[in-house]
Amino acid sequence: MPKVKLGRNSTLERQEATRKVIRRAMAERGISSQRELVQKIGETDSSFSRKFKANKWKIDEMASMASVLQFTAEDAAIILGIK
Repeated sequence: MPKVKLGRNSTLERQEATRKVIRRAMAERGISSQRELVQKIGETDSSFSRKFKANKWKIDEMASMASVLQFTAEDAAIILGIK
């Protein structure tokens, strides 16, 4: 019989929620690609891609992204895992 995971993985859920917030904010601001966002916040493509997948951001990187993407208070709560 196959193994079935019945428990939730809150870390993976939070990572996916953060990616959704970033993608939605990008679409709202007319930023069509990760590369365009990378240029606006001053990151490197490979570094950003790794961080985007793993959801491992430093505070200054998230602050740069927040200023470009203009996160709402609700977005910030989702990213911080409060909501």
